[in-house]
Amino acid sequence: MSRAWKHLVETLREAGGYRREIPLCIKYKPSETRVRCFVDTAAKALLLLNEVGIDEMGVTLDFGHSMYGNENPAEAVSLLACEREKRLIRGPDPSASPQDDRGRRARTFPNPY
Repeated sequence: MSRAWKHLVETLREAGGYRREIPLCIKYKPSETRVRCFVDTAAKALLLLNEVGIDEMGVTLDFGHSMYGNENPAEAVSLLACEREKRLIRGPDPSASPQDDRGRRARTFPNPY
């Protein structure tokens, strides 16, 4: 395990364990201008969450990022939903009222399995 991965796991474990009643979701992204994205696929996000080991943590699935990273978004949702019963999947929903930190509306979907 690389040092960077170990630090990421430890940091997310501490952040996710601080106030478990507040869901914390990881948003993976295939690339970013001028920087490298360490968690760039749904599979890596799932691996990271499994190592962190906090059931209240989840993944934010961005349809555009999934397509840009050459993923099949339906396959990504299936992978995330089937792996763990309590995993949260967040995605954009214009009809939802809560807004994220950038003012965009988001909806949390409980795992259907």
